[in-house]
Amino acid sequence: MLQKISLMIGFTQTEIKVLLFLFVMFFVGFAYSLFIAEEKVELKVVDYSVQDSLFSDIIVADKKAKTISEKENREQNQKIKTTDKISANEKININKANANDLMRLPGIGMRTAENIINRRKEIGRFTSLNQLLTVKGIGETRLENIKKFIEL
Repeated sequence: MLQKISLMIGFTQTEIKVLLFLFVMFFVGFAYSLFIAEEKVELKVVDYSVQDSLFSDIIVADKKAKTISEKENREQNQKIKTTDKISANEKININKANANDLMRLPGIGMRTAENIINRRKEIGRFTSLNQLLTVKGIGETRLENIKKFIEL
């Protein structure tokens, strides 16, 4: 009988035996799941809305704080840009200036002013204007722009 089936389908006898075995196992497993396995799995509905609301509150609070700090930074920079820029004949002592004084220099923002102060603390005091090139944020072009406004 397997020879007739193998000629009709085009499979070898071994392939037909494997397919019959798989079919029988599938049928046995299906019958077992229908008739013998009575244990039903109950799906529990879990409400994560409390955790979601806590997480969303944190995100909203973080966005508000970030927006407020960005707004304060913009306002502070705007005040410095409009009112406190250095005049052409004024000089700032680079070894004594605080961050607000340094930010009056053209092209120097809060971060670069802090970098200048940190570098000054590391080396004690600047003895040459070219030492400013070791400060992160100050290159040759920026140094040329501020040279006429600073003194040692």
